[in-house]
Amino acid sequence: MFRRTRAFVLFVTALHSADVAHAQTDPAFEVASVKKVTEPGMIYGIRPIEPSGRFYAIITAYDLIRIAYGSPLELVEAQVIDAPAWTRNDRFEIIAKVTGELAHERFLAMMRSLLADRFQLRLRKETRLLPVFDLVLDRSDQRGPRLRFTDGKCLTNSKETGADPWLTCGFRRVTATSISAVGMRLDDFASGLSTRREVQRVVRNRTGLTERFDIDVEFMPEPDAPAAAFFTAFREQLGLRFQSTTGPLDAYVIERVEPPTPD
Repeated sequence: MFRRTRAFVLFVTALHSADVAHAQTDPAFEVASVKKVTEPGMIYGIRPIEPSGRFYAIITAYDLIRIAYGSPLELVEAQVIDAPAWTRNDRFEIIAKVTGELAHERFLAMMRSLLADRFQLRLRKETRLLPVFDLVLDRSDQRGPRLRFTDGKCLTNSKETGADPWLTCGFRRVTATSISAVGMRLDDFASGLSTRREVQRVVRNRTGLTERFDIDVEFMPEPDAPAAAFFTAFREQLGLRFQSTTGPLDAYVIERVEPPTPD
């Protein structure tokens, strides 16, 4: 299941709207049904695709855009600009049929086609200077106790692990109160933190560390300050600090988007 997940500050470089009009020629779902959800109890998210090729999701148009135009991870909130309120608030049930090769990029292309055809989405891609976090060592001469050089037991090539994904290096556990990973480079670890609710910024590794690490961090968010415990745990347990800065990022400005016509 795809994970869910800032105002922009400066326009830098713009690309022509035609640069993202390719959605109309992308591969498409064979069959797609899109209906607005009126029952509040329906579970949010994208379900794993069934062996038959059935794709099912309960999702907002806003989150679908963030997934479809983000690769390998979904866009953070600041990268989607001028989204109407309904795209964030209204939930839709999407049932579709996937045919052909199920490669990640092809699947994202099908989502872009769905957005163009059913939501009349038109957007332009720009480069803007946006808030980011640089992940740095809190002390230049010291790592935290839970940031350990890997024991080398995981495999970096997922094709070697057969049917057991737990043998592959990467994230092992990601919850509201903990994160663990094995055999990860901090470039990938930092990037994977970007869409957490405590962060919601692109995170760049600026520690200077290039080795692979086993990582384990735990925290207990406070109701009135959910991010504080997260940042404190990273400092105390991993010896890592989130340094606020800005950097040029891809941004997608919505020029047109409409609620879909009911099936």
